[in-house]
Amino acid sequence: MGVVAQSLQREEGPYLPSFTFSSSSSLKDQMVKKFSKNKHLNVKRCIEQYGAASHSSDPDFLIGIERLCRHANSICSNTFAENSYVFLLVLDKVHHHQTNEYVQDQWDAQQKKTVKDLLKELEVGLPKTYLHIPNNFDFSIGGKSVDFAKYWTARLVELSSFTVNINKRIPFQQNFEHQDTYQLRIFLGFDTMRVTEPSTGKEASLYVYSRQSGRLITQYDDARTLLKLSAGGTMFCQGLTIIIDDIGGHLPLNPTKEQIAFGEEDRGEVYKDNLFAWVGCIVHFYYNHQLDKFGKKKTALTKKVAELSDNLQTSGLKSLDSSSFTTYQLTSKPIGQNIRVDKSSVKEKPGKDTLYRLKASKSSGTKSSKAASATSAATTKPGRKRKATNIELQQLSDDIPRRKKPVSYRETETDEEEDGEVGGSDDDRKQPARRATQNGRGNANDSTDQSMSENTKTTEEQAARDPYTKAYYMDLCGDLTQRRLKDKAKIKDLKKKVKQLEKQIKEE
Repeated sequence: MGVVAQSLQREEGPYLPSFTFSSSSSLKDQMVKKFSKNKHLNVKRCIEQYGAASHSSDPDFLIGIERLCRHANSICSNTFAENSYVFLLVLDKVHHHQTNEYVQDQWDAQQKKTVKDLLKELEVGLPKTYLHIPNNFDFSIGGKSVDFAKYWTARLVELSSFTVNINKRIPFQQNFEHQDTYQLRIFLGFDTMRVTEPSTGKEASLYVYSRQSGRLITQYDDARTLLKLSAGGTMFCQGLTIIIDDIGGHLPLNPTKEQIAFGEEDRGEVYKDNLFAWVGCIVHFYYNHQLDKFGKKKTALTKKVAELSDNLQTSGLKSLDSSSFTTYQLTSKPIGQNIRVDKSSVKEKPGKDTLYRLKASKSSGTKSSKAASATSAATTKPGRKRKATNIELQQLSDDIPRRKKPVSYRETETDEEEDGEVGGSDDDRKQPARRATQNGRGNANDSTDQSMSENTKTTEEQAARDPYTKAYYMDLCGDLTQRRLKDKAKIKDLKKKVKQLEKQIKEE
């Protein structure tokens, strides 16, 4: 039996006395005899206080002994008789941390409420704090069994497991062949409880578990910046949850075991950069892989994660160590200060213990676009070109001549960045219009449009025989399209020259 009490502590150091009793004689008699000795009088006073069952009761040594004996008998009853290792924690005189004094006539009621709230907090907090409690570990709070596997396994959607190799001393850019490394395990999933709870954050949260201390040592409510991920808007949100499992016990800890102490390592900064670069790589791949299932629509992903909260499984769950979650075969490469996965190498292996799967959307944004194009092509009359709007020409002044049938050209392709913005400059978007102009499809006035359409081939052949005329014609038309001239006098002059050139070409 151990005794933890504030009254036993001294300035020279903590004092946590413990005592051993045998089953050969009465436990009550053994306790009375041992705690009546002079060297244990301070412990005896603690037991006397424990004998005061209520605030109005007086301290009583024998009542305290009897209460301790009842606790001892409860853990040695038939329920735990077959267990080799059993412990019981008894909390007495529990006070709320914000309460300085209890009201005299409400002391017992307030204390009961405080104890009830504390037990509820422990019931929720312990499974989150301890990651690898085995299934055969029987733990109860207030007579209610605690299921340690329930916290993460039951609430994470598309729960997946990854293993990466971490080097403590050499930057990953110089040592990407995984030499002199150790394995770090990462679990990823979308927390459906966080998504549906209005008062909680939805950003990517990181939880670090140490095997050295055996528990959760630190957490980051929004780890996007730490992992060098896009922190704009709702990217990497949707309740995204990252769990670092230090399976080999390699993470250095500070004295209180509440933070990772990279400074304790010879090359701590390199170690830190390597670790978070690899974690960021896995998170970047996993999130975008799941987002692709919904046509890169974050709203659709959020909705699907929230829907799964209505049917959470709460029984028959296994611990993370004994579970088989979805895994991936990946090939990665360093890109600047980051590491990224080669998407062409990805092979997914679904896990039987991944309870909730994110089903791929039947029609992604790409498929919908292709379907729309196919429908448009099917409705276009045979033998006629589909009309398109020339954005460049629409933005010209009203004085600039336009074709009756606007020029058709393809828009430049742009890549969608992580934060959803579209890249590409104005000059890039002008290139198709310039190419259209240079191919003899530039701007011309209404009066000559029909003849130009009917004699395109002839015009090109004639212009090819006269390179100077063709080049000069293209230059003038390019000026009309590219520079967007606003000077009316210049525009009229150019239009006049264009007409003269067209007339000359036709005559030739």
